[in-house]
Amino acid sequence: MMFVCSSHSILTVGSVATKNMEPFTIYQGNPAIAVRKRVINK
Repeated sequence: MMFVCSSHSILTVGSVATKNMEPFTIYQGNPAIAVRKRVINK
């Protein structure tokens, strides 16, 4: 199986990705679920 880790997404320690990850999103758990979106201010 192959999953896509999109640009700037984060998978926390010990988490397991079971599907593609959206960009600018933080994932956590086993299986990993989206916790929140990242906001980058310049």
